[in-house]
Amino acid sequence: MKNTESKEPQNCWEFKNCPVAIRNGCPAYKNNMGGECWLVAGNHAGQGCPDAKEKGLPFCVKECLWYRKLNP
Repeated sequence: MKNTESKEPQNCWEFKNCPVAIRNGCPAYKNNMGGECWLVAGNHAGQGCPDAKEKGLPFCVKECLWYRKLNP
């Protein structure tokens, strides 16, 4: 019998369901750092992270659900 459980996301782009166009421009994706995207230079301050850009945040970590999930 197949396991039908959904797999937990391992990267921010999976968690946020980022489209390929966003992923390709994302510094965390380019550096395979989706588990710790907040450590990647250029990924916040509206340069790489769509959440930071959308909310006009200089740093994404305080508002990011992915960060808070991994750092409760």
